Amino acid sequence: MSVGNRIKQIRGRIPQKEFAATLGIAQNTLGGYERDERTPNAEVIVSIAKVFNISFDWLLTGEGCKYREQNAKLVQQPSPDTGAGPCQRCAKLEKELDDLRQDQRKEREKNDALVQALLKERDRLEEASATVLRLTQDNAELRLQLARAAPEPAEANRRSA
Repeated sequence: MSVGNRIKQIRGRIPQKEFAATLGIAQNTLGGYERDERTPNAEVIVSIAKVFNISFDWLLTGEGCKYREQNAKLVQQPSPDTGAGPCQRCAKLEKELDDLRQDQRKEREKNDALVQALLKERDRLEEASATVLRLTQDNAELRLQLARAAPEPAEANRRSA
């Protein structure tokens, strides 16, 4: 991520005009920074870091913690559940998120395999149902043919007498 992208991330939902005014620069200058068309000078970097409590290292390189340690009590408080600072906690949460996404992919693959198996079973049952229907119709037809071919019971009695 570039310096311009990090500046844009710091700005967040603050309108460019308002953010630029806070830093004492023109809106189009800020736009040039965010589009990486211009590089902010040291004065602008210092201003962003001070006003928004951003680490110089993070702003310039993207490395380390985003927020400066001084005056960032809320951000720098350890996590109550892990005791880790914000960077370690973020890394832990990102790992958990990656693990969850991987588990989700595996479950989706299992579900896809089950759906395919169910579709094959449905097709097999439809074929079996069609076969049963055909056999039932054949059976009915054979019964009719047998009934036509068999002599009437009265006629059969006369022949035997």
